[in-house]
Amino acid sequence: MAGIKFAIALSAALAVMASTLILPLIAPLVREIGLSSTQGGLMVSTGSLAMMLAAPLWGRLSERFGRRAVIVVGFLGILLGYLLFAFAARSALAGEIAGNSALAALTAARVVMGLFLIAVPAGAQAL
Repeated sequence: MAGIKFAIALSAALAVMASTLILPLIAPLVREIGLSSTQGGLMVSTGSLAMMLAAPLWGRLSERFGRRAVIVVGFLGILLGYLLFAFAARSALAGEIAGNSALAALTAARVVMGLFLIAVPAGAQAL
């Protein structure tokens, strides 16, 4: 049982760490693609707002479908969010998208990350 608790705690810690690993990259990315610092802050804030709004939903879903299922879906959603962010960042750096299109794509990816990121600690705490 102690091993299971450790694995659950580790998964929650890794999920939170995953969200913070990208933060130091956002400022240079924003500057490189020509967005303002306000736009970069908007990108980060919307991910946090998505986490706040999604937390109660993940709690209810963990009651209905189980904690482990919510944790797994959370990690898959985090993966999807990071893939979307990487694709949007690559497209913006290559000049394929620019300005408001780049901001919208990067912000949408941060929202996806935020919506799913909170599932892991919510499921882990409930478990």
